[in-house]
Amino acid sequence: MNTVRDFRNDLLNRKEIVLSIDSDSNPGYARMQQECADHFKVEQERIVIKKVWNNFGSRKFFVEVFLYDSVSDKDKTEVKPKVKKEAKK
Repeated sequence: MNTVRDFRNDLLNRKEIVLSIDSDSNPGYARMQQECADHFKVEQERIVIKKVWNNFGSRKFFVEVFLYDSVSDKDKTEVKPKVKKEAKK
């Protein structure tokens, strides 16, 4: 796991990091969240994986990670999923 870009965004209280990883298949969001938590030694609730991509035919994957200072900072910034209304009977 190599760091390509590391930027501190003080306005949103987070670090914006782009990592490169060598892998045979797409590592996926859940696995990357776990590996980033282990690598940066923080809890998973503070990490948001925004994007995982590679160049076609390459075994090098890039991961865009947002690492928040606290869970409350994450909750203030990140978009929350919409809640569906219950159907009337």
